[in-house]
Amino acid sequence: MSLPDIGQFVMLQVPEGIFRGNYESRLQKTDKQSLYFDMPMNIDNHTLSRFAVGTRVIVHFSDISNIPRYFDTVVEIDYLQTEQEPVFVVKIPDFKTIRKNQRREYVRVPFSIPGELIVMDTANQRFFTFQGEIQDLSGGGMAIQIRSKHNVNTGDFVGIRFQLKQNNQSVNISARAQVVRVQKSEFSSHKVCGLKFVDLQEPDRQHIIQFVFRRQIELRERGWLRS
Repeated sequence: MSLPDIGQFVMLQVPEGIFRGNYESRLQKTDKQSLYFDMPMNIDNHTLSRFAVGTRVIVHFSDISNIPRYFDTVVEIDYLQTEQEPVFVVKIPDFKTIRKNQRREYVRVPFSIPGELIVMDTANQRFFTFQGEIQDLSGGGMAIQIRSKHNVNTGDFVGIRFQLKQNNQSVNISARAQVVRVQKSEFSSHKVCGLKFVDLQEPDRQHIIQFVFRRQIELRERGWLRS
């Protein structure tokens, strides 16, 4: 069972106490007993925090195979100045306690944002751009709702463009995908296309995975998603 890589960004969840909330951080270094993380940034107000010693923290990350995992730990040192940046230190977990979020390789979460589907008409060698609504997303693929009149079929290769908002910044994502299913929408004038990414830049995949982690935490806190 792996730990986060050095330099990897992680999501931190403090489930109780005065520091209760969700944070972002980065693993700076490790030793045999501890993990050293950059000072955590609160996702809601974008301010740096300083956890008290003994604070329980749940660390969410994706492993080398991009499988989402998490583990519980506690803060051992609340502030330590290193040669690079200040860090806080947590106890390294027992590897047997590192858990997967779900059995599927990538966790999908529901939400709604606009997206563009780019389809090639091979007969006329022309590209068409269809506006749609992305309904769920993961590091491996997505579902997008488009109008039924648009000619998109299972097996087609398409382009996809959309934008994610993280830390008050917009991240533009573009990828090549294959249509793995097409089904009727609850609206008679629309259909839903399930897409599998076949060409996605790794930095963009990491943006998506971080977004999904954050969305998962939000849904769990509202009771809309089970662990």
